[in-house]
Amino acid sequence: MDFLEESFQRMKIAEKLIASKYGMSDLRSGGHVLRDEREWRVNEKQIEYSWIVLISQYFHGQAGVFTVKFNSNPFRSHQNPGELLRGIFIYNGKNINHIHGRFFNETEDPIISGLGYKLFEPDNSLTLDGVVYHFMARAGNKESFMQLTNPRSESWRVWEEEVWRIGKELAPGSGVKEMLVFFEK
Repeated sequence: MDFLEESFQRMKIAEKLIASKYGMSDLRSGGHVLRDEREWRVNEKQIEYSWIVLISQYFHGQAGVFTVKFNSNPFRSHQNPGELLRGIFIYNGKNINHIHGRFFNETEDPIISGLGYKLFEPDNSLTLDGVVYHFMARAGNKESFMQLTNPRSESWRVWEEEVWRIGKELAPGSGVKEMLVFFEK
């Protein structure tokens, strides 16, 4: 199995663990039934999209950033608001650890709203050891996965800055030293 395939498998594992932490079976778009420990239905949520970025920094390990966008929807007498679940996690080489997330009332997501990224814009700069991003996004009937190594073009630099901004914003609330160290870049 090559590095890209291994990363994709890690992303699928991360997706399952994130979903499980928040009472869902996966992060696909559409309706999800949330159950309590007795397996009774306690809520239903609608996912519009989700994305996960696995960051591999040479000599610093791996961590991830994720977002799940929930649409507003009714459940029984309750109205679920539209909201973003943003989170971070650590990958220690064998396991996904320390998943930490927070719900935000906002629904604007710069990672998705800025998807005017130029996939085929040439980057003629020299890329030595640095950072590799694996990006998986799911929305509707679309699922995409890509790898970026040391992105240099302007549109991808903006994307990279937003990924790190989310990590830096969430790391202090995690109480996990590895997250604070990793996202202090």
